[in-house]
Amino acid sequence: MKNHIEEVSLSFEDIEYCMRIVLNTISEGMMIVSKDGIVLYYNRQMSLIENLEPREIIGKNILSIYEVNKEISEHFIVAKTKNPIIDRYQEYYTKQGNKIFSVASTYPIIKDGKLIATYSISRSVDKITEVLNRTKEIEKQFNLNTESNNN
Repeated sequence: MKNHIEEVSLSFEDIEYCMRIVLNTISEGMMIVSKDGIVLYYNRQMSLIENLEPREIIGKNILSIYEVNKEISEHFIVAKTKNPIIDRYQEYYTKQGNKIFSVASTYPIIKDGKLIATYSISRSVDKITEVLNRTKEIEKQFNLNTESNNN
């Protein structure tokens, strides 16, 4: 049986719209930054993690948004080395004084052999802790139920 690829009936604009919906409903924060450090995309979850509005961020240089410099900014490091940084714990401040705790991975976006941007996927440590605590509570309830069934 042959694999058939059905003709795509969506326009580029419709596909882009679908991608924006998806990226704004995932549970991780996501930010895309140009090779020069300009924020190109900042999703809703990232906004919730950092307590900043996308309209305040998009189009600005990350050095003007965060208390970082080029030597410690993961986006600038990845842009320079073209190597991803995977699951790194981060503590940082926004220029508004918000202290952020997250685990993030930052990747290069390379097209035709040239770096065009970087992107990061972030998870709030608070959210990770919340999920871990819920998991521990479920495990505890499960163990109690198992013990009472064995007695």
